[in-house]
Amino acid sequence: MSEYYLKVDDTVQRDELIAGTENLRLENVSIKGGAEFSRGCILAGASGIFEPASAAADKNKVLVIAAENYSDTDSEVGVTSVYTSGNFHTEKLSTGSSVVSAADFKEPLRQVQILQTSLKEVF
Repeated sequence: MSEYYLKVDDTVQRDELIAGTENLRLENVSIKGGAEFSRGCILAGASGIFEPASAAADKNKVLVIAAENYSDTDSEVGVTSVYTSGNFHTEKLSTGSSVVSAADFKEPLRQVQILQTSLKEVF
């Protein structure tokens, strides 16, 4: 049985995005055509279609965290997996803009059960 765990462990992405697995939930959502973003990007959605959060006004929309990289410039609407709740390291989150940061979305994300934790090194 330990061989099985070793193989699964070898495939797990270790990017330090996830700060804890309690209440971690995944869901598929529709993505606006032409969107490109990486895992950990904060996405904002209105009318059921999400795109990278890029402005302070996006705090008032439904917010989720991208679970995977996404790049599709050909279709009108795509589908990707997102985290709808969980605990994430603030330093590993991103937005679709240099104007707003992940820290700017801390309270709005908390309201939808997405928590941010500061990344700490263990010596």
